[in-house]
Amino acid sequence: MQNLRWLIIFVLFLGCADAAEVVRLVTWNLEWFPGKKPAASQEERDKHFMEVAAVLPQMRADIIVLEEVRNDEAAQRLAKLMPGFSVHVTSRFLDSFTHKLGEQQITILSRFKADSAWSESWKRGCGPGLLVAMPMRSC
Repeated sequence: MQNLRWLIIFVLFLGCADAAEVVRLVTWNLEWFPGKKPAASQEERDKHFMEVAAVLPQMRADIIVLEEVRNDEAAQRLAKLMPGFSVHVTSRFLDSFTHKLGEQQITILSRFKADSAWSESWKRGCGPGLLVAMPMRSC
């Protein structure tokens, strides 16, 4: 997962190489967001969601990479609480055991507009796959 994080960071900043602006990047493994565990009750999911929603804006990030997000719906719901942010991509990686859509995805949110964003599973080898959001040249 660490190599994937650095690859995401590198690709994100390719489009901003000439920018004089400071860009703040936050990565956070939310651990089964929302809920903190696979079979979380609705009450546990709501509590975890509100905890993250309260802390994330305090980080003053420009780009946010969230790990272990259940699905795009959870990411979109979180983005609605963060003015100026949008979800650029949420992965759709398959669970390596069940071969069904996994419940631990990666999401990229940003206050910057993106030219494109996608996720792609590795053809073979380590890790779940690649997640990319390409910032616009006028970062």
